[in-house]
Amino acid sequence: MATPAASVKVAADATLETEFQALVGRWREETLGHWNAAIILAHPAHQQIVEMGEDALPLIFADLAAGGGHWWRALRTITGTSPISEEDMGRSSKMRAAWLQWAREHGYLREDS
Repeated sequence: MATPAASVKVAADATLETEFQALVGRWREETLGHWNAAIILAHPAHQQIVEMGEDALPLIFADLAAGGGHWWRALRTITGTSPISEEDMGRSSKMRAAWLQWAREHGYLREDS
């Protein structure tokens, strides 16, 4: 069941958002050109984002909606779930769509996002 728009959890603390954006920038810059997912996901900046926990979810989902990627493991770790079907594993567009739908249903994104 979708969460009413009035209770959408899309607001993030400005300090948290600044820290998140800095970590994402560092993570992407320092893993640019790496194709090994283990290296990308083990990066300290990625780990710090995961450690932000549920507070980071609106920011992660906003980044994902804007076309960002490599959030699958972080989302699964933070939420304790995965909406991705077995048949869609490895299909980035399907994985993104599944997570964004989950985010809308759980109040992390507005319906129009």
